[in-house]
Amino acid sequence: VTGWFSPYHRRRKLIHPVMVQHIQPAALSLLAQWSTLVRELEVALQLAFYPDAVEEWLEENMHPSLQRLQALLQDLSEVATPPPP
Repeated sequence: VTGWFSPYHRRRKLIHPVMVQHIQPAALSLLAQWSTLVRELEVALQLAFYPDAVEEWLEENMHPSLQRLQALLQDLSEVATPPPP
């Protein structure tokens, strides 16, 4: 998903606008799919485990990936928005 938006480029907020147009829709789609999966998994886990165990498992195993994807989208949004004059 990151394409030409490596950690190097993210730190420097450096990416060609055309690349944003390629990366951002894929990242948004992935975020939607990931969010749906997390919700469905939470419901399924609640059938077998106590709420505290479900919360811990999701926070340890699912949320880090979700947060990285959200951070990528935030960085893309900042780069795609031109600075004020």
